[in-house]
Amino acid sequence: MLPDIDEITQLDQQEEQQIGQLPREYQDYLNRLEQDYLSACSTFTIIRNFLLTLTANSANISLCFLAIDFGLGTVSSGLLGFALGSIPAMIDIGESGINLASDCKIKDISRVVFGTSKLLASAGISWNATKEYRQLMQYANESIQAFEYEVKTYEVKVQPTDNLTINFQFQLLFSFSLGLALLPLLINLFKRRW
Repeated sequence: MLPDIDEITQLDQQEEQQIGQLPREYQDYLNRLEQDYLSACSTFTIIRNFLLTLTANSANISLCFLAIDFGLGTVSSGLLGFALGSIPAMIDIGESGINLASDCKIKDISRVVFGTSKLLASAGISWNATKEYRQLMQYANESIQAFEYEVKTYEVKVQPTDNLTINFQFQLLFSFSLGLALLPLLINLFKRRW
């Protein structure tokens, strides 16, 4: 069970009274220890956030490439990467103390701004990771369209002459070639009979 707010304030007041009873040099020493501890915690938090952001955005890039290799589209793979890369930003925004229940008060606006900048960085990294693939796909589509256009223009240029279709011309050519190939056999067959 969580302690009540009144109990916590009473404990804080008791601590302050006990600290007030200590000699001045002990109070200075405790204040210095407290400042060092808070500084170390702040440094640890900064390092942890940096490593978490670095890891998530590296995984963002890897997931984008892996999703493209598995055949997902560039938009889908970019969104997957962004979802993974935005985790540290969501943690920062969540830890900032946004309370939607009571008039949307924010305890620490700097963390919200920092989290939003991480969110934008993650979106930029996802966009950049899939940029080359999007350009490659656009180039491939343009090449396919150009090829189709060339095929259509070639088909228009190579129209069959004398109202014969190309297929019929091939059949005539094949029959003529077959007849020439079988001609010596037919001549030998007729010579034997006569």
